[in-house]
Amino acid sequence: VTILRAQLLLEEGRMEDAQDLLDTIEDKDDLANIIEAAYMYIDLGYPDKAQSWIDLGRGKYDDDEAYLAVCADYYYARQHITEAMAYYNKLIDKNPYSPLYWFGLARCYYEQGKLDKAIDACDYATLSDEEFADAYLLRANAFYELGNDEKALDNYKQAEQLKLIPTGFLYTFQGMDKISKGEWQKAYEFIQKAIAANSNRTERATLPTLFANSGLCLYKLGKREKAEVDWDTAHLLSPEDADPYLVEGRAYMEGGENDKAIACWQKATSLSPYPETWDEIGLYCLNAGQAAYACKAFEHAKELDNGYELINEKLSVAYMMAGDREKFQHYNNLS
Repeated sequence: VTILRAQLLLEEGRMEDAQDLLDTIEDKDDLANIIEAAYMYIDLGYPDKAQSWIDLGRGKYDDDEAYLAVCADYYYARQHITEAMAYYNKLIDKNPYSPLYWFGLARCYYEQGKLDKAIDACDYATLSDEEFADAYLLRANAFYELGNDEKALDNYKQAEQLKLIPTGFLYTFQGMDKISKGEWQKAYEFIQKAIAANSNRTERATLPTLFANSGLCLYKLGKREKAEVDWDTAHLLSPEDADPYLVEGRAYMEGGENDKAIACWQKATSLSPYPETWDEIGLYCLNAGQAAYACKAFEHAKELDNGYELINEKLSVAYMMAGDREKFQHYNNLS
């Protein structure tokens, strides 16, 4: 009861009052109290405050599975990944059929960028529990980062069936996958399903981007007037959102309407004056075969952040496509 009351105080932002209340507990080193207090801090986003409780159990519960579990989750929450992995491996040795422990290990591999190992650990988690939804979602994300969209989609479907992710997310993923492949009619159909699914939710932050991409599909299908209606809808829904202007500009650039594209991107960069925005514009220009525009966009990104990710490599490619040998060599040497 005391820890529950402390949790309520912490949820109200009254950290000192919560800690004073916890100090009244006489048997702090009781395992149940250690676990409950530590998880309270971890779950509410204050994992550093859990350390004093974790320390109370050292040397006393070092072989207890529940204590090892809270230690593993504590270190993961603190992003001390190596220490967390050591504890998750100890837990797996104790209980190799626990999906929680395999999933914990998978999260650590994922944080380290060891995506194949993360997938393997998720495999063990779902073998132990076929309805362990979090493992399907993590495995989907890992496959997506590896560029395996087909397996990513399979796992997103599993996560959706287990009610972990909304149906709208699944339709959005399928729509964007079809856009990347240039399958505009199929993409449009999935995007429309995503719009319908998201329109029924209280959180509709993705709708402007969905309408923008619906407009892209319509433009590619030769339905310009309908495309413009969708872009107008996107801007009305979120006037300060740069993403719809980026997508609209992409359509115009790929359609050879460069002046309209530039006007959209000027609006986008005024709303989001960051290297990421210019980088996306540069990539759109490259894909449209507009190397000169790509060079300008990447130069803007570099001006804003000289060390922006792979910016010299992108500039060297853009200038090579533009036929500027001198600048190609300059940026290629910097790569």
